[in-house]
Amino acid sequence: TMALAQTMRNLENVRAQREAKSQLVDVFAHKFFALSPRLEFGEDLRPDLEEILAILEQQLETDPGNRALLDEHARALHELGNLEQARGDQAAAEKRFERAYAITFELVESDPTDIGAATHLSTLCAKLGEARRDQGDLEGRDRWFQRALEIDEGLVAKYPDDPELREDL
Repeated sequence: TMALAQTMRNLENVRAQREAKSQLVDVFAHKFFALSPRLEFGEDLRPDLEEILAILEQQLETDPGNRALLDEHARALHELGNLEQARGDQAAAEKRFERAYAITFELVESDPTDIGAATHLSTLCAKLGEARRDQGDLEGRDRWFQRALEIDEGLVAKYPDDPELREDL
């Protein structure tokens, strides 16, 4: 039983270390993305975004259910997709947006009250609509734009007093 108690303590330490590292990665990524509206990520920040993406993916391997890390992962993919879009590589942009969409969709499915994830999902639908449009697929464009509209309408119906949600709509 001594060995079992020691093993349990070791497991707790490993778990605590993993949680602490996840929290650190999340705080770092969150602060970086909080600056993004002011920074307007350009090509010069691509290496930093790629590095953040790699750090997030590495940490998610040891902490796969961490919602904060998943959200930051989707945001890193979204920002990299924006860079691909800006340089005219719509196929690469669409791949990034699709991965971000899949992650964010799961976040919304597992917690429908997560307004931040739901609004991000709507934005990603619009981004996927733009990617389809820019590749000449007007049906795909309309399908994604319609999905974004439905999400925004649903949010406004659920939270009618939220001015930001009404503005998004």
